[in-house]
Amino acid sequence: MDRSVIRQLALEAPRISLQVGAFVKVGNHEHLQELRSDGLMYCNHIDYFRPIENEAGRGDSYEGTSFSYKSDSVSVVVGEGDDRSVLNAASGLVGRVDIRVFPDTDVNLFCLYAVTNDRLEHKLDRLREEFGSSALVINRPSEFLERVGDACRADGIRCEARLVDYVSRSSFSGELGVFRKFDEYQYQNEFRFSLSPAVSPARRLIVGPIDDLSNLVDLP
Repeated sequence: MDRSVIRQLALEAPRISLQVGAFVKVGNHEHLQELRSDGLMYCNHIDYFRPIENEAGRGDSYEGTSFSYKSDSVSVVVGEGDDRSVLNAASGLVGRVDIRVFPDTDVNLFCLYAVTNDRLEHKLDRLREEFGSSALVINRPSEFLERVGDACRADGIRCEARLVDYVSRSSFSGELGVFRKFDEYQYQNEFRFSLSPAVSPARRLIVGPIDDLSNLVDLP
């Protein structure tokens, strides 16, 4: 199936409240078939994504960062009493100040490309290079979300699911968390599931077959 057909499948899918026309998972054909036929969502622990930052697209050294501040917008207090000192831009603080707060970012993640407009085609080549040569197009996203929710409730898992918000690395200063990333990853247009309590190295969530909601295709 060529990319124009993938695009058509995505655009004809019913819209959900977030205006997502479809979800696309790009990866290994065997793994995607397992997701389609068995409903196996392999959700890596968030720590998985940091060490692979040199692998294009897969890793992000800021993954799991709770807050990221520009050095000119924050002061860091070190020590107490007579040993107390304040680090800020005036005293030579440069770069960014990153803070990780546990267990807020101690989660498992499952990530999908979200079709939110008609510009899927020009992103497929890059996704193929980074993630694999096959694509699972989930063209009934609302029903998929319902099945994930049912599976999480049955297993006592807390699940948050929404689109990732992308911000500028050069100007942003504030909370990142699980659902905010720097905009060099914006081409991934990610919709992610955050599951807790976390399981390491990965959580295997079974949502049941989704062959009635999806199409598995090979990318040219």
